[in-house]
Amino acid sequence: PQSQAFQPLVLLAYPLSLLRAAAVVAALRVLFALVFGFLWMRRQGLGEAAALAGSLAFGLGGFLLLWLGWPIASSAALLPLVLYGTARCDDPGGRRDALLLALGTLALLLGGHPETILYALGVALAFLAGRIFQRSRGMRWQLARRAGLAMTVAGMLAAPALVPFLEYLPKTMRAARMGEPHPRSSGGLAKTYLPVAAPNAYGNSRFIHYWGATNSNEDAGGFVGTATLLAALLAVGARRRFPQEQIALGLLAVCLLLALFPGVSHRLLLPVAFCLSYLGACTLERFRLGEVRRTPLLIVAVALGLVIAWGYVAHPDPADPRTLAVFRFGWLRWQFRFLAAAALLLAITASWRRPGRSLAVAGVAAVILAELLLLHRPANPPMPRRLALPLNGPLQFLRGRLIRDPLGGPGFRMAAFGRDFPPNLAEIGRASCRERV
Repeated sequence: PQSQAFQPLVLLAYPLSLLRAAAVVAALRVLFALVFGFLWMRRQGLGEAAALAGSLAFGLGGFLLLWLGWPIASSAALLPLVLYGTARCDDPGGRRDALLLALGTLALLLGGHPETILYALGVALAFLAGRIFQRSRGMRWQLARRAGLAMTVAGMLAAPALVPFLEYLPKTMRAARMGEPHPRSSGGLAKTYLPVAAPNAYGNSRFIHYWGATNSNEDAGGFVGTATLLAALLAVGARRRFPQEQIALGLLAVCLLLALFPGVSHRLLLPVAFCLSYLGACTLERFRLGEVRRTPLLIVAVALGLVIAWGYVAHPDPADPRTLAVFRFGWLRWQFRFLAAAALLLAITASWRRPGRSLAVAGVAAVILAELLLLHRPANPPMPRRLALPLNGPLQFLRGRLIRDPLGGPGFRMAAFGRDFPPNLAEIGRASCRERV
C-alpha cells in the first residue's frame, strides 16, 4: 500500500483494519478483472459463454493470481476496465462513457508499478488505435478527441502523485540494479516460453525448488489455462476474425519476440496473458458458431500435449532429478486431463446444434475455472493471524535500541539502510536478522 496510497482499490479498503484491507483489495482486483473482462469481451461481439471463458482465463490466470498481493496486480486488474471504457467511448460515446474511461485510466495510473502500468496503457492504446482506424474519417476525429481528452484529464489528475514518484524512481536501489543480469536469466527458448504452457515444468518457487530462468511468479505469469492455450493456438489459422482479434495476435507476437532479448522483464507476460485469453475466447465463439472443424483441433491438441509432456519429462532438476518429481508428474497428469476434457467438449460441438454448442463452450469455461483454481489456490495461502504483526526477539532487540524522535514526536524512529531491512519482507528469520543487527 505504501506505493499506491491513492489507488482507488486501496481507498475502498481504508475503513477496514490493515489485515482485512489487504484481503479486500486482493478480492477487488480479481472481481474487477472478471467483471470488466467479461463486459469488454461482450462488447467485442463474443457470446456469453465465450466471454465468460476469456474473463475467467485472464482474471484467474497466472499474472493476476501469482502477483495478487503486489501492486503489479492492480495493472492487470484495471486493464479490462480501461479497455471497456474505450469501447464505450466508441459506442455509444456519451459523457458518462468518457467519464468511465477517465476514471479507469486514473485508477490504472495510480497503480503503483510503473512498468506494468506502461504495458497496460500500451495494450489499451493499441486497441483504441484499432477502433479509431476502423471508423470513417469524420468519426475517427470524434473518437480520438473524446478518448484522448478523457485519458489526458486522467493523466493531469494523477500528476501530483506521479511526478514526485517518477523523480524519485531513478534514485532507488531497484533502478541501480536494473542493468545487472539475473544469475539465472539466460536459458533460451525453453525457459522463456515453456512455463506459458507448462507452468510447473521447472518446479515451483512456493515449494522452494525452482530451476527455471527467475522464479515461478515471473516465468509462469503467462499461463492462463491449458484449454485457453489450446483455443488460442487454433486462433492463428482462423479464417474469420472477430473485432480487433488481429491486434491481439500482433501484440502477442511482438511481446513473445521481445521476451527473448536479454534484460527484458518477464512482466511483459501481462499483455501475453491478456492476448491469449482474448484469442482463446474468440476461438471458443467460433466453435459456438460451428466454424471450426475437428481435424485442426485434433492436430493442435496432440501437438500441445507433446509440448507439455516434453516440458515435464525432459526438464528435471539438474542437481537432483528426484526433486519435486512427484509434484511435476502429478501436474503433467492434471494438465493432460484438462486438455483432454477441453478437446472432447470442443470436438463434440461439430455434431450439435447451436444451443448444444453454447453448452459445450460453457463446459470449457468450467474446465478453465477448475484448472486455474486448482493451480493457484495455494499460490497465496493465508498465514495465521499471530504471524501477521510479530514481535520476535530481533524486533524487541531493535526496539530497545532505537533513538528517540529528534523532531519531538511521540515514540521512536528507525531507518534501515541498504538490504538490511527490506520493506516488502513479510517476516524475518531470527538468525539472519540477528546477523544483520
